[in-house]
Parts: sequence; structure tokens; C-alpha cells
Amino acid sequence: MLTGLTFPVIPALGKPLAILAACYMVYTMVRAALALRDSIDERYSHFPSASERPIKSFLQIATIVVYLVALIAVVSLLLERSPVYLLTGLSAITALLIIIFRDSLLGFVASIQLAAYDMLRVGDWIEVPGYVADGIVIDIALNTIKVRNFDNTVVMLPSQLLLTNSVKNWRGMVASGARRLRHAIHFDVDTIRYPDDALLAQLHAAIEQPLVTVEGERRTNLGLYRHYLSGYLRAHPAVRRDMPLVIRHVQSTTAVVALEICVFIDEIRWERYEALLSDMLDHAYGVVPFFGLRCWQRERSVSAPSGR
Repeated sequence: MLTGLTFPVIPALGKPLAILAACYMVYTMVRAALALRDSIDERYSHFPSASERPIKSFLQIATIVVYLVALIAVVSLLLERSPVYLLTGLSAITALLIIIFRDSLLGFVASIQLAAYDMLRVGDWIEVPGYVADGIVIDIALNTIKVRNFDNTVVMLPSQLLLTNSVKNWRGMVASGARRLRHAIHFDVDTIRYPDDALLAQLHAAIEQPLVTVEGERRTNLGLYRHYLSGYLRAHPAVRRDMPLVIRHVQSTTAVVALEICVFIDEIRWERYEALLSDMLDHAYGVVPFFGLRCWQRERSVSAPSGR
């Protein structure tokens, strides 16, 4: 292999120096390959699709391949054997290598699947129950996914975990531009009744929105409240009218009646969303006493402050 490399000045050192020179050539080629990798990474980071389809895991795979080829080349030079001879020996201990590098191989396969099926992107908001991960993906590597939680803590998750466990990705919510408000209000069943003339007069005097019956249907005070709340939400400027708005009865395990509000708000920013949610629920609870209703609490049913 090195017969063409001679050092006539120092014949005794000719062969070792030739091997050393060949190893240095391998080292130089590795440095060149890594420089090319860094250049590709830098150029790709400026493309708009870089955040949607990161190539960091693929570059790490390429790095491993470069180091593996360099290692085989150096060992074959030192042993003065053909690389084919070394590869034949490695095939005999393949099972042992698979056991040793099991996690790395599984992470490698998982990262390929995540990238190929566009299951995860940098910037996605994900939740992984049981692993204290609820935040934004900031890095996707070969074996790990780095998530910054909303309390600014950073969680490192194995890539394989996202394929074997249930993961909630909020990307669809962000793309739609709307976030769901879902909340249940529980009422004391003893306060649900048909309204009398005095209650109807009070409602018409206290609430600007007209309360009418549909085709002469007689409503309870809870039905009037549900009808009013539906109109209030449909008229709210932050509510998406192209998405479902549902106020429904839900089954409760206790002796109460529960109404669940399901509506989509035209806001995905956390701070603004929470402010809108609080304002809507404050209003929903605030008008309860006007309908002669009481909200239920676990220990005892407590009358809401009178609206009269």
C-alpha cells in the first residue's frame, strides 16, 4: 500500500513516516469534510424552509459516517491490512455492536422518520404527558429533542420517545389562528325553574340583549341563560364565526347541572388569549344571578351576589 512512499535519507524511518503521512492525509480529508458540513449548515440556515425542515440530524449522520470511514482507514494503515479485512471482522460482531449502540440506532431511525413525515419542526409547541415537557421545540438533533418550557426550563427528550408516546402538537392551532375556549359552569339544580313575570321583567330591565322564545317554546331560566350566553359569544368580536360555537349540557357525577362552553377565539398569543378567556368567563359568571340561578360549589351551594 505504501511502497511508493520512500524516505532514502533515513531508511529505518521510511515506513513509519510513510504511515504517519498517510494518517495525516486522512486527518486533512476529515477536516475538509467537516468544513463542508459546516458550510452546508450555514447556507441552509438562511433558507425559509430551514425552520420547518431542519437538516441537523442528517448532518450528524454524515459526521458519524465520516468519522467511521476515517477510523477504518487509519486502523487499516496502522495494521497494514486492507479495509475489507476490517469490515469482515466487524461483521462478525455486528450483533454485539447493535446491543451496545441500540439507543443510538433507535434514535437515528426515529429522527429520520420525524424529518421524513414532517412530524416535528423547530418552533412547534408540543406537550408530552409524563415527561414535564410543555413548550417550544428549539432544537432537533440526531438522538435528542430540546424543548424550552414556558417557565424557561429546558427538557431533553429522546427522539424515539416522540414515536412511542402520545405527543400533542399545537401546530394546527397556530396555523388556524384560533384557539379553543372550553369551560363548564355548574349550577345548583334547585335554582332551575320556569321564569315568572317578575323574573322576565328583571331580565329585560337588566340585560340589553332581548330574550325571546323560539316559536313559542317555553324556556327555563337555565335555557334563557344558555340562549343569552350564545348570543353574547356570537356577537363578541374575538370569537371566530367560521368555527363551531357550542353551549351544551354535560353529564356530571354530582347532583348538579353543568353547561359546557366550546368556542374558538381569534387569538393564539398566550397573554392575550388568557385575558380574553378571563373577560368572557367573568361575564358568564357575572350574569348568573340575574337569571335566578346559583353556581354550585363542592362543599355547599352558595348564592352568587345579587344583581338587583
